[in-house]
Amino acid sequence: MIQFCLLSWFTLFSFISDDPKEILQPFLDKLGQPEEQVRIAWFGDSGIEADLITQTIRDSLQKWHGGKGVGYMPVLSRAPGYRKTITHKFSTNWLWESLEPAAAYKRNPGISGHGFYSYRYSTSKQEAPWALFRANNTSPRIDSFPQVRLFYGKNRYGSLNAKVNFSTDSISGEVGLRDTFLVNDLLLYENPTKQIRISAQIPPEIPLYGLSMESKEGVLLDNFSLRGLDGPRLTKIPVNMLAGFQEKLKYDLIVFQFGLNVLGPTQTDYRYFEIKILKLIQHFQQAFPGVPILIIGPPDKCNGPAGGKYSNPGLPYLTASMQKAAKQGNAAFFSLAEAMGGPGSMKRWVEKERPALAAADYTHFTFAGAEKAAHLILPLFQK
Repeated sequence: MIQFCLLSWFTLFSFISDDPKEILQPFLDKLGQPEEQVRIAWFGDSGIEADLITQTIRDSLQKWHGGKGVGYMPVLSRAPGYRKTITHKFSTNWLWESLEPAAAYKRNPGISGHGFYSYRYSTSKQEAPWALFRANNTSPRIDSFPQVRLFYGKNRYGSLNAKVNFSTDSISGEVGLRDTFLVNDLLLYENPTKQIRISAQIPPEIPLYGLSMESKEGVLLDNFSLRGLDGPRLTKIPVNMLAGFQEKLKYDLIVFQFGLNVLGPTQTDYRYFEIKILKLIQHFQQAFPGVPILIIGPPDKCNGPAGGKYSNPGLPYLTASMQKAAKQGNAAFFSLAEAMGGPGSMKRWVEKERPALAAADYTHFTFAGAEKAAHLILPLFQK
């Protein structure tokens, strides 16, 4: 099995020689203009949950090119206590709609794949759903929020009293949500603060999407992790919704890092997924015209019993299908599995490296492994 996988890997990857930097050049050129804001939307599955990989990419790019802040945060998040780059707490009386396979949604989610609603309209601050965001000191580039913006959906009842109460280190206040565009934003607080708490006194029909903790210039990277997602499910976010967010956020690079939830134990035919990835690329190209797209293939992943782990035999086929879709869609491609060392690398990262670079599921990185994986990707963003 291992020999078969090795042969398949090197045969299938013999054609992956295109330089992704050619497609990424407009983004790389923008990095050389530190007086402007340069923004990345990084979509992925549980492989980037809790800001894994992206926290290292963000910190490195901000160190080299300026910028401060963790960027976009959905109102609620998975495993908030696990993330090191921000402290995130929230009440349980939100209605959470999500694109994640285990969740249900009836209304259009925001760009993160999540939308948040109040169960009912409350005039009491004590009963209103709330969320708290506090800066962490893991890096001087995220130890405060330079300014905070709020993103919300259409208020179909413009005359109805919909408002968000907020409090920071030093002040408290409230803002009305009266705009009737599909995607709306407002500057919630324009001075540096260590934390911000919001409570939403809104009717159940108005979605809140997220907040952005951001500097006005330099690099910002938004982590959009969706647990269990295959990637192409993002096409369920309408083009006009994505375009509405692009009008507000002005992304310079879109990254898709998926594949972990597609690999079967023995499957080797992923031509159907090639078609889906191409449709995903085209969907986002409609919403983000002229913005480069980077596809990152999955890391190595192991099958088999304890003591007899081997690389998933379908991994080279899945990665090749994703690379073909990227080429057809004029997107850049990077094989994370190949950068790790090809077949057998995940087994080494779990069993040989100390501290261990991946978890005992032979699929997900530890924090140390995610940092190493990020440094394998970072050369893409260096001229």
